[in-house]
Amino acid sequence: MQKWEYLELEVNLNSTNPDKANAHLWYYKQDGKCFENSGDYRVLIFQLGIEGWELVAGYQRMNHGVVMTYKDVRIFKRPID
Repeated sequence: MQKWEYLELEVNLNSTNPDKANAHLWYYKQDGKCFENSGDYRVLIFQLGIEGWELVAGYQRMNHGVVMTYKDVRIFKRPID
């Protein structure tokens, strides 16, 4: 049976500067360990494709405040050898 590892990509979009999209990654391993990474969204999403990650789900959240922020959360998986 195929086994998978998962990661969650959260992209933070700011309504005052939409070109400034930073992202945060959480890697979930089979042994329960979690690893984090953050950086520019465009760089991280490109790297995920090179590493063989497949998009399986996504959702969005909006926070109203002094500055409206949007969070775009995407879940990826890839097979474990």
